Amino acid sequence: MKQISIPAADGFPIAATVFGESNSGPVAMINSGTGVPQLFYQKFAQYLARHGFTVVTYDYRGIGQSRIAPIRSHTGTMRQWAQLDAQAVSEWLAQTHPQRPLCALGHSFGGQAFAFMEGNGRFSRVAMVASQSGYWKLFDRWARAKTFLLWHVFAPALLPLLGYFPSSKFGLGADLPAGVMRDWAGWGRHPKYLMREFDRGQPNRFLDIQCPILVLGISDDDIAPPRAMASLRSYMPTQDLLHRRIDATKVQGGAIGHFGFFRDRHEDTLWKPMKAFLAGEERDPFLPLPAQ
Repeated sequence: MKQISIPAADGFPIAATVFGESNSGPVAMINSGTGVPQLFYQKFAQYLARHGFTVVTYDYRGIGQSRIAPIRSHTGTMRQWAQLDAQAVSEWLAQTHPQRPLCALGHSFGGQAFAFMEGNGRFSRVAMVASQSGYWKLFDRWARAKTFLLWHVFAPALLPLLGYFPSSKFGLGADLPAGVMRDWAGWGRHPKYLMREFDRGQPNRFLDIQCPILVLGISDDDIAPPRAMASLRSYMPTQDLLHRRIDATKVQGGAIGHFGFFRDRHEDTLWKPMKAFLAGEERDPFLPLPAQ
């Protein structure tokens, strides 16, 4: 495990960690969910490294080790997380390991980030775990009410008052810079979510992906319900797009939810088939389930 800094196109230093640096197998990048520090993915990255991968995790600007100033002074946006931070890591990996297959896994927002990333054609495999549209009407019951309040009440009220968003107080991970939350809440109030940017001149970079895409949902995940995941998938290329939904009641190790995929208790049940997909060993390692 090696700590490094990867400069984004605007010069911002992205704190990253390399696992399995001396390995010779596939190279993988892991895009974090919103407000989730890279440390959360360490055990999964170590698992891939034990199976020959070189893996890079990283923190978006303003999060974890990439928070280089008081949060109120961070000017980053969620769009920059994708266009500058994630893209910088992708380009760095392609430049430092040009002869090896490059794959990517995005968790929640980390999957959404491919919508804005250039160079997606370089990937040999792309996986998205619990990645969805954040439009509030796509959620169910209590999750819909919470999301409505988050986008329409708490974000508009607290950002001017505090100068950042206290996500940790809402059980939403690390506190977020104001610009990040403005993007997130603004998209969340719109039926097309971040895909509304495609109507404003932003190219749909999902369509640049030329490899198999695995979109994985979990039955007990109320943060990424089927309708919200389907909305995001509708903007992706249909060729080589796999949608699989895990029945959490049939997986040993207890509840999975929005974050449990990355708990090491699922090493044999969930990590093993994901490793097989990312390595190109199997095209469809998860049991096919009806699309919802």
